[in-house]
Amino acid sequence: MTLLLKHATVFRGNSQPPSRSDVLIKNNIIVKIAPNIILPCTSADAYIVMCEGLYLLPGLVDAHVHFREPGQEEKEDIRSGSLSAVAGGYTSVIAEPNTSPPIDTPHRLKKLLKLAKDKSIVHFFSKSAITIGQKGYRLANLEELKKAGAVAFSDDGNPVPYDRLMRDALKLSAKLNIPVTPHCEESNYFIEHHLKKCRLYERTTAYSAEPFFVKRDIELSRYTEGHLHISHVSMAETANLIRAAKKHGINVTAEVTPHHLILTSDDAHKLGPVAKVNPPLRTARDISELKQAVVDGTIDIIASDHAPHTPLEKQLSWEQAPFGVIGLETTFALVMTYLVHPGIISMTRAVDMLSSIPARIFRLDKYGIGSLKENGRADLTIVDPERKWIVDANKFMSKARNSPFQGWELRGKVVATIVNGIVVFTDGSIRNLPMTPELH
Repeated sequence: MTLLLKHATVFRGNSQPPSRSDVLIKNNIIVKIAPNIILPCTSADAYIVMCEGLYLLPGLVDAHVHFREPGQEEKEDIRSGSLSAVAGGYTSVIAEPNTSPPIDTPHRLKKLLKLAKDKSIVHFFSKSAITIGQKGYRLANLEELKKAGAVAFSDDGNPVPYDRLMRDALKLSAKLNIPVTPHCEESNYFIEHHLKKCRLYERTTAYSAEPFFVKRDIELSRYTEGHLHISHVSMAETANLIRAAKKHGINVTAEVTPHHLILTSDDAHKLGPVAKVNPPLRTARDISELKQAVVDGTIDIIASDHAPHTPLEKQLSWEQAPFGVIGLETTFALVMTYLVHPGIISMTRAVDMLSSIPARIFRLDKYGIGSLKENGRADLTIVDPERKWIVDANKFMSKARNSPFQGWELRGKVVATIVNGIVVFTDGSIRNLPMTPELH
């Protein structure tokens, strides 16, 4: 199949400036990017799509999602999660390993990746656990997990409690050339099993441990030369630690979520359990500092931390409700509305943070992910930068409805997603796109 996208504003990724161009796709390859491409009359199987006023981006990459399979398919599964991803413009995702059971052995990882090959519409990658059972006592077999396909190591939801464990994980990170992505946050499991034995900090305020873990892990990264990637940064102090580490040449990268850039603890009190997340929503000062960290490059990428739960779970009391919000179908629009349109960052920077840089950090660029170029992979996202829409989680492709942005008006909309040259999502505003029914 041949697909010609005409008169788009094309962002190629990797900080390249945009251009007004046509893009010609044959099968799963971008064969030409140029103004005014003309198809020969013999192209009987060609589809021409007019993209006037639209942006064409390299497919978005979400480095932090929870698809809940195996073990919690009532919340989300690989199929529904990947549908949610393409509706949000994502063509590649990296899943966290805190499934049931956790992804802590090569066998479990291989089984998951095989399952995803059959069920996922997007390119599906996975992290593996750092410790056995994510319990914080013994390292999992990280070398074999890397061979089995892990793109990073994480004990999602739990910090690595002890210095020796984290040091050894980062030593293997350096040896294997793979990021360690600790969750520098307290968890119920950590409080119950490790807090009294962990000498890292004195607990005076709940869920305030983030900068203490980050400071330790940065020092261990300096010592081991391992690649440390800090998940969902939420505090000003943490951003300052990462900024200083980068100035000293330490191998650290970091991510932030839209909800930590936009919502405060006051919003959490108003919204209730739907806005209960870990790390929690912080103060307006933290948001201001996180935005500055996005601007100056201290924070490298934006990830959704898509964490689906059933409606019944999020209707429980604050104490009983689980942590997490969904974000795959709102992240792009939130970035446009609250960062790009106000002039905080450029569209070029947004594309880098949502596609090119996460692909680089997690070594997905070797598969052609995260860039839009001739002879490259035809993973593309088409967006209308000006289109306004109202968030209605009841219409999301995800099984879950726990969005704290329900009812918000956003500016910027994904209108089509192309994976491997196949149009897997369109919201109907672009006509003549050859949908693939079995994938939609």
